[in-house]
Amino acid sequence: MLAECPRLIGAIDRIYDAVLEPSAWMGILSDIVDRTGGTQAILLRSDIVTGQGDVFLSRYNDENAWTLFQSYYAAINPLHNVADPTGYAAGWRPIMLRDEDWMSREDVEATEYYNDFLCPIEANHGLYVRLALEGRVLTTISVGRGKAHGRFDEEAMAAIAPLHGHLIRAATLSRRFAQVRQFANGAVAAMDAASDPLMLLDDAGRVVHANDAGERLLASGAIVRGTAGRLSLTARHGAGQIDTALARATDAECRQASCFPLVDIDGGPAADVSVLPIASDAGIEAAGGPAVLIRISPPSADQRIDRLIERYGLTAAERSLALSLAQGGNLRDTAEARGVSVNTTRRHLASIFDKTGVHRQADLVRLLTRAE
Repeated sequence: MLAECPRLIGAIDRIYDAVLEPSAWMGILSDIVDRTGGTQAILLRSDIVTGQGDVFLSRYNDENAWTLFQSYYAAINPLHNVADPTGYAAGWRPIMLRDEDWMSREDVEATEYYNDFLCPIEANHGLYVRLALEGRVLTTISVGRGKAHGRFDEEAMAAIAPLHGHLIRAATLSRRFAQVRQFANGAVAAMDAASDPLMLLDDAGRVVHANDAGERLLASGAIVRGTAGRLSLTARHGAGQIDTALARATDAECRQASCFPLVDIDGGPAADVSVLPIASDAGIEAAGGPAVLIRISPPSADQRIDRLIERYGLTAAERSLALSLAQGGNLRDTAEARGVSVNTTRRHLASIFDKTGVHRQADLVRLLTRAE
């Protein structure tokens, strides 16, 4: 027993290594084969009705066999698939059993699955280590050995019994981490593809991830900043609403979304802020707790022009010219589009210069297009 302890501890360590590194399951399966006297083992996650799913294999490297299994034999596997998934789930337990514990030896050997798939790969006898059932997806380790070795006995099952509880926990954690990775990868890709500044926050207001536009906005300090990793809004009217919005979005009872405008100190629009709770368990786990997505929409060109109208008293004609210049137009094209002369357009531009205090067209465009 004492000599077995280091080997057992090493096996348990490898099992939990597989939570973060799925390829480590191959070594675990090899260890199970050694302990039970099998010839090959697979970790199978598959639908209990259709048989379709994922296979990790060990000690048996015939890819053609497993391609054939997934394309045909998985659907007719009598040692896995059931006709009544509801009834099966009601009585399911994470136990170890042999093929003859599931159906009689005579019935097993009469099946196409046994004769045309199991026999050629020398898996005439099977030992099945149930790990998890989630909906219709069963996770199990199947160990096989040839006819010459005979059926798996109680000693073979006892050899891996100390590992069974650890295997169950590792399989559960592996699924959970896979979901988190899938969410995180998808969320990051979606965020990074967006043009508006987006930031994923945890329940303490710390920035977990920001897309490129969000990083630029944080670096500028124009609307938001990160202090010790925590998001805060700059000193504008409405800035205090962010803490209230975060509290609502991360509250376990309501998880409420919020949207509010930020108004500059002189009354102009600074940005629209949306605070959206992440509802999925994977998203919450990826952020290390209740998570929220912050979307900050700086004012549009029209909003900035309207702000200039209010601030500087631009006329309708001057507004039209300013908007055209902000969108990349020039004086001649703008004059033609408005049906007026270039000289009239120049007079309007001179009036805009006088009202706004700028002296060049380039300075006016910067005034119109900068994020305030």
